[in-house]
Amino acid sequence: MQTLARKEKSIKTLIEMGRHGHYPLFDSKWMYECFDEWNRAYENKQRKKSLTGTEKSKARKILQRILQHRNIDRQKTVLLSLGKDERHLFMRAFFHMVEGKILDQKPQIH
Repeated sequence: MQTLARKEKSIKTLIEMGRHGHYPLFDSKWMYECFDEWNRAYENKQRKKSLTGTEKSKARKILQRILQHRNIDRQKTVLLSLGKDERHLFMRAFFHMVEGKILDQKPQIH
């Protein structure tokens, strides 16, 4: 039971840090690549903004792997071990969680 509470606290902390613009899990190079890829996809209308059910499931599995570790460096190592597409999928899901947190706290910007 404590492990579940620790994992929940860990993801909440990461989301809160993301809300303030700090992303310790992500290398800045990954972020530039990811945003560039998303922008091209949206401009070409190749990808919808929301995640599909399969993408959500994959992102959830990756999140569980990451949260098995307490240390940010070890969590980042899990992301390093992923392929580019999986890492970008996780980043996209994470940014959706951060966006949701921002919108929950500032409903006037809906």
